[in-house]
Amino acid sequence: MEKPQLVSIHEVAEVLGVSVMSVRRWWYGGRLPAPVKIASTLRWRSEDIETWIAQGCQPIGETAQHE
Repeated sequence: MEKPQLVSIHEVAEVLGVSVMSVRRWWYGGRLPAPVKIASTLRWRSEDIETWIAQGCQPIGETAQHE
């Protein structure tokens, strides 16, 4: 079975082994790749998360923009 290209905040939290609140804090603080906003939902590209992990979970450097 093929992996999904876009994953929810809950799936990101599960992959990282942290809470949804931790994912939100990390995103707000610029530690995670930015999500894609689709209507009123947020999704992360699974490739972006995998790359971020492979590169040692380094902060992205930008402060997230929140809508």
